[in-house]
Amino acid sequence: MLSRGNFVGFRNEQEEATVIKLRTGLLWEEPVGMLFRNSGERLAYIRNLRYRVDRYDSYQAWVLRRNEYDECKRGGQKSYCSDPGPAPQ
Repeated sequence: MLSRGNFVGFRNEQEEATVIKLRTGLLWEEPVGMLFRNSGERLAYIRNLRYRVDRYDSYQAWVLRRNEYDECKRGGQKSYCSDPGPAPQ
C-alpha cells in the first residue's frame, strides 16, 4: 500500500484496475461504515459498484444517441438517421 503513486491504498493490481473506472461511482456510494472481513469481500463490493456505474454510463450514452436519432427524424433526414436500438438492460 505504500508504493509510489498508491494514494488510495490498493491491495493489488486487480483491485486498482477495478477501482480506476469507479471514481464517480465511489463519490455516490463510498463504503463508510462497511466492514470487509477480507479483500475478497471488498473486491466483490467494488466489482458490483463498477457494474452499476458501467450500466449507468451505457444508459446515458444510449439516451444521447436516442436524442440524436429523434432530432434527425424530426429534421426530415430519414435515410441517414441511425437508430440506437433498444435501451441497455
